[in-house]
Amino acid sequence: MAAPTGPVPDPTTIRQAARDILRRPEFRTAPQPPLTRLQHWISSQLQHLIDSVLSGNGLGLAGLAFTVVIVAALAVIAVRVVRSSSIDRAVGYALDGPRRPATDWRAEAAAAEAVGDWRNALRCRYRALVADLAARGVIEEVAGRTTGEYRSAVDLAQPGAAMDFGVATDLFEAAWYGDQRSTAADVDALKERTARLLGEVRV
Repeated sequence: MAAPTGPVPDPTTIRQAARDILRRPEFRTAPQPPLTRLQHWISSQLQHLIDSVLSGNGLGLAGLAFTVVIVAALAVIAVRVVRSSSIDRAVGYALDGPRRPATDWRAEAAAAEAVGDWRNALRCRYRALVADLAARGVIEEVAGRTTGEYRSAVDLAQPGAAMDFGVATDLFEAAWYGDQRSTAADVDALKERTARLLGEVRV
């Protein structure tokens, strides 16, 4: 086999290329909302108990029933605690500027995309999403409200849409408040999340 020709990249270039690849939207792991993590924990605990009973090493059917009741009670308490405190713990960045219809934000986003201004396009697409959710009654759009508060509001009103909204918010924050260079792929990822999220929202 012939040896490769051409200059060999130095280690710094290789590491930078790897970091650039891992920053792409398809490699990002969306954070799970608290309620989703709680549901997964409860499911795993119940599965463990059922497996123990079926294998003959568990507490028996009476013990299983008692344990299920305890786990369910703890789940109810945990959900109430998470829902009552999520807004107080909300953090993020305040959205500045006046409230505008989603159609206005999308028109501005399209104009930014036409000239390759991906950063501003992400901002406008995200603001359009917030306006759409407000128009559907999912959240209340308030001047100065933070992205963290909007995350919590969506989680409370539409838990099934929380993950997509979280990813959309991450894309916006990375572009507008972080030092990440925005790309057309980022805009496409936000559009995809927006379409899926709005399809999941129950009016």
